[in-house]
Amino acid sequence: MCQEKYNPYLELILAPRKKISSVVQHLNTKWGSAQCSKGELMLFPYDARLDSVAVSEKWTIKDSCTAADVHVAVGSPLTFRLRFKFLPING
Repeated sequence: MCQEKYNPYLELILAPRKKISSVVQHLNTKWGSAQCSKGELMLFPYDARLDSVAVSEKWTIKDSCTAADVHVAVGSPLTFRLRFKFLPING
């Protein structure tokens, strides 16, 4: 993404009720046109190993959970960070 003049790092301040699907949609809008953005955008806990996403907790545009739910799922730190990755759509 950096090669295409995109900065793949973004800081968002989210209200606890903000739907994670809305965050994923925002990222799709922002970076979905990048050449490397093929597949489905997924969010992961920051410390997740992205080479083993099958066993990692993840959130997609199909999830109805909120930012507060994800905050709890990652251990309720004072500030929490997530990573994203575009993964092939299986189906």
